[in-house]
Amino acid sequence: NGMEFFRYEGDCADVPRVEPCVLTMDGYKEVPVRFYPPQPRLMWLKLDPETGIGEPVPFGDNTIEFTSDMLKGGCASTTVIVHNNSNRSLDIGKIGGLDPLEEPFAIMDDTCSDTTLDFQSDCTFMVNYCPSDNGQYTDTFDIPSSDPNYPSQTIEVTGGS
Repeated sequence: NGMEFFRYEGDCADVPRVEPCVLTMDGYKEVPVRFYPPQPRLMWLKLDPETGIGEPVPFGDNTIEFTSDMLKGGCASTTVIVHNNSNRSLDIGKIGGLDPLEEPFAIMDDTCSDTTLDFQSDCTFMVNYCPSDNGQYTDTFDIPSSDPNYPSQTIEVTGGS
């Protein structure tokens, strides 16, 4: 039905993924192939701050947005669940280690940094937003991992008050 290749070189090394290519096997057998980008091994869930319910979100949808109606006592927070969707363990580096959040944002209650996530397991952290004045704020932070295809994911955080 199909084979999954994690890397390729030789005949198809310079062919962009998703483009057709012909592999030569054993020096004379030609096999038409098409390589597709692999799925990230990590996915994340954004939890609704009101209901606590979350849905899996691809890292392409990488924004956490805080709105003024979410502020309770001047602050708002949301829980992020990081899920290892692969069939092997993944190491998670320090959340925000290379790209830390600046005030008024902060990472709190972090159970993900510097851990190994077994396959199909989760870890969590909270993103806190406590603006001291009115205005729009934007920042980013990174989620590093040992995923060979997606070693770091960048998440954008926005807030308005």
